[in-house]
Amino acid sequence: LTELKSLRANLERWEEIQTSLTEAKNLRDEIKYLLDELTNRVSFLNKSIKNERKRHERANMMPGLLRVIRGMTLTGIEDSISRLSAENNAASEKMVQAQTKLKETTSLINGLEKEANGIEREFKQASTSIETLNSEIDAMQARVDDFHGQITELQRQIEAIRQEVLDQAVLIATTLARIHTMTEVYGRQFDTLVCDEASSASIPAVYWACSLATKSALVTGDFPAIGT
Repeated sequence: LTELKSLRANLERWEEIQTSLTEAKNLRDEIKYLLDELTNRVSFLNKSIKNERKRHERANMMPGLLRVIRGMTLTGIEDSISRLSAENNAASEKMVQAQTKLKETTSLINGLEKEANGIEREFKQASTSIETLNSEIDAMQARVDDFHGQITELQRQIEAIRQEVLDQAVLIATTLARIHTMTEVYGRQFDTLVCDEASSASIPAVYWACSLATKSALVTGDFPAIGT
């Protein structure tokens, strides 16, 4: 009976590890998503910097008056290159941080899976003493608690990276529904807002979304349907 109780306790610890594994794998997916966004952002900034440098070369060949007329002053272009370079450096640094967190999370998952496999082996070993099993369970629980703490800290850091990416974003694309649920969207305003497939949404929802624009709003879709 004592051994059965010990095995039951061991099973409960195994279930806790499975929960931690699910959380860690979800976190890994979030990090991968953020890495994709950061990678795209860095690529966009690199292209923008390259284009600005080409503009600078063309402007440098123009007479001063022509540069002014075309809005291609050397100082303005140089300021743009500096701003884009600073933003690119910041995004690249965040990408390195996210890559590091991804490695840590992957290592965490491997550790959890190793612990779970160890418990499963215990179920198959009838010769394991109760004292040894209890001692191993205590050690496993300590590690699981430590893993939970690591996951919480990783989630906090990833959320900070996600918020910074949104704060620096020039363009945000989302569904109409998430405009009502994401504080990062409905808690701010935009210069321009484009609402596509508007005929699929209710008119009040479209009006509310357009109210987030400070300069202009463009509504597109099936215009005969919108009229009805």
